[in-house]
Amino acid sequence: MSLGTGGRPSRFLSPFDGTTASGLGLSIPRLSSATTARVRVARPIAVQARAESSDSAPPASGTAAKPDSEESHDGTRSAAQRVAPPPVVRVPVPTPTGPEGELPPGIRALGPFSSEHRAREAALVLSSMSIAHSLHHASSLDGFYSSRGFFLLVREADYTRAAKSLRSYEEENRDWPPRRARERPRYGGFPLIVAAFVALVVFAWFTGPSKDNGRFFIEGASVSSLVLTSEPFRAVTALTLHGDGAHVMGNLLSGALFGRAVERRLGPGVGGFGVLAAGAAGNLANAAYYGLVRHTEHASIGASTAVLGAVGILASTQLLMPTEGAKRRWYDLAAPVVGGLALLGTIGSSPDSDLGAHGFGFGAGLLIGGVIALLVHKRTVGWKTQLASGLAALGVVGGSWALALAR
Repeated sequence: MSLGTGGRPSRFLSPFDGTTASGLGLSIPRLSSATTARVRVARPIAVQARAESSDSAPPASGTAAKPDSEESHDGTRSAAQRVAPPPVVRVPVPTPTGPEGELPPGIRALGPFSSEHRAREAALVLSSMSIAHSLHHASSLDGFYSSRGFFLLVREADYTRAAKSLRSYEEENRDWPPRRARERPRYGGFPLIVAAFVALVVFAWFTGPSKDNGRFFIEGASVSSLVLTSEPFRAVTALTLHGDGAHVMGNLLSGALFGRAVERRLGPGVGGFGVLAAGAAGNLANAAYYGLVRHTEHASIGASTAVLGAVGILASTQLLMPTEGAKRRWYDLAAPVVGGLALLGTIGSSPDSDLGAHGFGFGAGLLIGGVIALLVHKRTVGWKTQLASGLAALGVVGGSWALALAR
């Protein structure tokens, strides 16, 4: 079967620079001018010198052959020295298919390759094995194969070795580069902390907006002078109050995201208690700042202090707790702290937000998370401790509201 139009035997694009196909024992007709532009030749490494020396006469007596490492008189190096060794790349395993006898005798095809990039990668492998080859697009072979793609033509004698080399190369590089192991969560199951934030939405519907100045806001808001004196429980009750629907929905989304991350790392009971403790400590520190440092009255509401506390817990536990399934790098350790500061700046950009409470909540989360990380370390907290911690968190919230509404 003809590979081109005209059917005139002529000089063929050889895998050797400056040698013809007939010099290698190959007889392939010329490709048509329309398809020649699509032909790409992959030149092997350190083969040209051997091919030319085998066809040429031996050196005259008294004339020593020039070694490959020497330079010629004009300062240039041989082709074998000019060609850099191929990089280690990953190639697909070619499937040598197709009916025999449709190519000139002594020629076999490897392929098809889905892209020229993959075909050239395979050509590099053959070059490293000193296997003569040439790279062609399917369209340049005048329907030799019905499929599309690229093919590598090799000599019949080299076909088995070429296919085996490509298959071995693929197997050796199948999992390269290796995928980085992902950190495995310590706890799964039902997202209880997410359910707790959903409960805040229901509670916000029950209490109404803050502009109505209802009893819950009068008795439960975090007022600095009262928190520091007779009503410290307000640091907890204020976490469950929200000004309007947008306020509570924003805290629901961010709280569910970061709270669930804390829960997967520390468990629902320990994680939930830690988030609550960080939020309450943040409100206490904020009240102390306004009452003892600035000597002004200040009131605040919202669960965003606890949300930033969850971010702080994530940051400190990532720094101090051992890895489960993946080795952390420096940016994995720095990312939670940088992300928490960025989130702090984003939330604090609103004119109605309490930047002080957010900052103190984040700092409290760092401290509480550090303590939990040192206590837990490599241990997995059992269900009894998880249950006790979860019930303690519910008891703190319920007891705080009982004290607030009992007066």
